[in-house]
Amino acid sequence: MKTIDLNEFDGEKAFYHFTNRSNYESISSNGLIPSIGNNARGIEITQKVFFSMGNIGFLRICDVWINWFIYRASLYDSVLKYKDIGEEERMDLKRKFREDFTNGLYYTEDNINYALSWMLNFMKSNIVLKLDISDKDYDPFDIDEAKSHEKEEFINRMYLGYVTSKNYTETFNMHTKSGVGVDKDKISRITTHGDDSAISILKEIYSEEKEKDKNLEFAFLDRFMCYVNSMNSNIKL
Repeated sequence: MKTIDLNEFDGEKAFYHFTNRSNYESISSNGLIPSIGNNARGIEITQKVFFSMGNIGFLRICDVWINWFIYRASLYDSVLKYKDIGEEERMDLKRKFREDFTNGLYYTEDNINYALSWMLNFMKSNIVLKLDISDKDYDPFDIDEAKSHEKEEFINRMYLGYVTSKNYTETFNMHTKSGVGVDKDKISRITTHGDDSAISILKEIYSEEKEKDKNLEFAFLDRFMCYVNSMNSNIKL
């Protein structure tokens, strides 16, 4: 797989894909295979490769992931930890949970701090890939299957208000056409100052975009970056 430094391309036009470091060898040999990820089962219908467009899209998906980690932690405490209950009771708990989450009732200090820690571990174990794809590979106005599956209020909460369309994909959550993968020759591993860890890539992009726009704000990512920067150790694998 080719390697490219973060400063060698225009981030505003880049397509970013996160993957666990353990997938590197497989992707180097086979490219990115379209699939339905574990977190998308029951929501996505067709197999795709997901990516973010541009630096702001990159930062927003990181923000949304922190929110997703809050959701997952809250879901466990509210629903999943109860093993010995009937299916009807479980569905009632889940409906109540989703309503409360939509209303923002799970943004407690404990849940947010847990999500920040989870996000740090996630970013430390991931690398970032640049995809050299074209409109033959993706449709910028493709349908976001999650939007058609979920209530609008829930999507707005999960996407932290970064919603510009009722049906179409957002720049932070785009995907290839159904069943379309990405050939290995169209993939490059991104580094910055010789470091390929996703946390280092995030720090560079976040700093760059904040320098451009002093008023740029994120729901949870700003706090996460303060959390990362407050740590005394150099965060590398």
